[in-house]
Amino acid sequence: MDICICDITELECLRAMFAPNAAGTLFRKETQLSIPPGARYASALAARVRTCGATSRRLHVAVPPDSRRVRHDDIACHKYIAPREGEQFVDFGSGVAGLSIEHFYASICPRLTFVQRLQLGFELCGWYTIIPNPEYENEAEQRTVPPASDSHRLADSKAGIINNPVSDAQINQHGENSAQNSSPTAFKTVSIERAPLTTVSKLIAFAKSNPHIRGAGLALKALRFVADNARSPQEAKLAIAMTLPYRMGGYNRGPLLMDYLVEGVDGMRRCDCFLLEGKVDVEYGSTQHHGTAQTMQEDSRRANELAALGISVVNITRKELRDPHLFHIAMKHLARIQNRPLRIRIADFADRRDKLWSQLFPPFSA
Repeated sequence: MDICICDITELECLRAMFAPNAAGTLFRKETQLSIPPGARYASALAARVRTCGATSRRLHVAVPPDSRRVRHDDIACHKYIAPREGEQFVDFGSGVAGLSIEHFYASICPRLTFVQRLQLGFELCGWYTIIPNPEYENEAEQRTVPPASDSHRLADSKAGIINNPVSDAQINQHGENSAQNSSPTAFKTVSIERAPLTTVSKLIAFAKSNPHIRGAGLALKALRFVADNARSPQEAKLAIAMTLPYRMGGYNRGPLLMDYLVEGVDGMRRCDCFLLEGKVDVEYGSTQHHGTAQTMQEDSRRANELAALGISVVNITRKELRDPHLFHIAMKHLARIQNRPLRIRIADFADRRDKLWSQLFPPFSA
């Protein structure tokens, strides 16, 4: 029998599983849920779960529906609702299990904003995960007088939260510098590569098959705008901004495929965000990685090769992605390539767009 974690606690442990020097492999198993011990043994339970990577003060645990919930300030018990087709629990070791990835996503949706549901969906189905930057606090400690923005960052440095309405979630940070020319060690969190944990089709199938699980309906609404195989959080944000409808502040440019492969002259070529309408490859180009002469030559050769295949290439820089006004100009250019003009007939579109950007790029965030 295992203690079954869920909610934010499971998110923290899933991310920790792929941190440097961690196991880096996701195992699944069948198990029976044990009832958490009473307050007398709460500290032992907490220590057991924290060895799996949980960092928040309050731990979230799923308990059998017919059991009494433990009353303790540091343990939140959630009634376990079984899926209709059984469940393959995530094995964290040390007698700790977690809900299946599909069950976990649906069950956490009620405590997330719509944009956070999108971002978490991209992360679970993508080739990256987000972990705290171990060098961040060391650099922060070296600053004798932190700037005003850094005072907010220092206050939340352990929780990994910046202007996040869900206080113990770590959804909005992406490991890219808040100041374009500052040191990489200033990143509050970083994204690291790992294989996708699930797919959009599996998440949708689970939510449709289990409408009795709280959050399934919210998951389905968000998954309409999530795609598989994003390579970074910034590419995910780019996809969100391009594909959300005008009424949500996006530019309605989809559908798209992430990390799409096309066969070129010298082998397979990878497209960051491939828009099916108009056959356009939209590339995210951070100045951190796209500034060398050699890289620029390779990008030019690649663009010419894709053009020969009938695929146009549009590059979006970090600055253009983060600035909604510059992004609007880029989307007008993209619309001409797609031969599909922007038809924005919403009077307050600019306000809706700015609201979306404030959630994608909250103040003082990466």
